[in-house]
Amino acid sequence: MGAGTVLVLSALAWSISTVLGMLVAVGRQSRHAWLRKMLGVYVWFFRSLPLLVLLIFVYNAPQSSPNCATSSDLPSWRAW
Repeated sequence: MGAGTVLVLSALAWSISTVLGMLVAVGRQSRHAWLRKMLGVYVWFFRSLPLLVLLIFVYNAPQSSPNCATSSDLPSWRAW
């Protein structure tokens, strides 16, 4: 059960990141200067941010807002 969930979530994350990466790559070659600049800042930000800092932020983000769902509030993955 757990391995299947990991595989499904990994495939979903890989698919989304591939599509997003392709859109950013095509957008950086756009004729529109504002789009190139905006996507350049996006790429610069994530390249300059250490992965550990990003992981710590993502891990602690739900604790910073009391309205975020806890793990007991999330729907069960067994429905998949």
